[in-house]
Amino acid sequence: MAADRLISRRQRGGGQTRSHSRETTFPSTLAVVRRTAGGLIFLAGVVVISGLLLSHRTSTHNSQEVLIAVGDSYAAGYQPQDPSGAATLHGFVDRLAPLLEEKHPPTVLNFACSGATTASVAQTLGCTTGARANNSPPYTTTQLTAATQAVSAHADHISAIVVALGANDFARCASEALVDSCISSEAAGVELRLRRIITALRNAAGPSTPIVGITYPNVGLIAWLAQPPRPDDAVHAQQLIAGQINPAIFSAYKGLAIVADVTTASGGLDRLPSATGGPVPPSVTKLCQITWMCTNTDLHLTDAGQDLVAHLIAQRLSEARG
Repeated sequence: MAADRLISRRQRGGGQTRSHSRETTFPSTLAVVRRTAGGLIFLAGVVVISGLLLSHRTSTHNSQEVLIAVGDSYAAGYQPQDPSGAATLHGFVDRLAPLLEEKHPPTVLNFACSGATTASVAQTLGCTTGARANNSPPYTTTQLTAATQAVSAHADHISAIVVALGANDFARCASEALVDSCISSEAAGVELRLRRIITALRNAAGPSTPIVGITYPNVGLIAWLAQPPRPDDAVHAQQLIAGQINPAIFSAYKGLAIVADVTTASGGLDRLPSATGGPVPPSVTKLCQITWMCTNTDLHLTDAGQDLVAHLIAQRLSEARG
């Protein structure tokens, strides 16, 4: 399951000037259900979606509060509207702004770039227009540099910093023979690189600015809808996410930021029936509602998914503020 063959009906340059495939590249549903347990597992974890988000808008609030985002296509808000690949870039970062302040929503500065990894965020210069978030500010530095400069510039007027990274790092494991071993190895690298990113943002923001990261929906649950159903693959996906992928993400944020656990909130780790033949598990139904996996064979979030993540982040921020 080579990365360049993973789901991408519309070339988005991976957001990186050196790539020709859209970020967070995953196989189609049909491909997924035909994969071995290992491949599906990788998918499941990959959705971990990890990342950082932002969007460029105009604020009327005198304090000029801003909401800054860093990350991949999840953070950028990519959402397929139809099989042709048309997209709406109105993601959960934009939806989060009015939840933080209804009367005077913060200005969104979204530096997310489709195709971003925990490595490219700190190494790749710029982001192509088609890969950036809706109305995002252009930049010629690395995404991390652009974001930390914005954080420093807005100092005491930052509502929150949102990060969504990690999925594309695990994507390379799809083409590996030993997927489990690859994910295990990659998890260590993701944890190290993501923590360096969060540390840089924390140093620029100071100790009191809220930073929140996310995990991703468990798209490996799609195996339950294969013909014939493959419940063992779905369970294996849960094991990889719970045992390696999400722990790496949580560890990267520990002590520096909070995490909105999208995997758990969407039922991605809920206990599955021991056998098929009965009703579709609620968690699988939920996956079909919040992502395009069951309709457009695309793991990105639907409107319902964007809303779920936005409200979950707002809830976590509210809890952190007491």
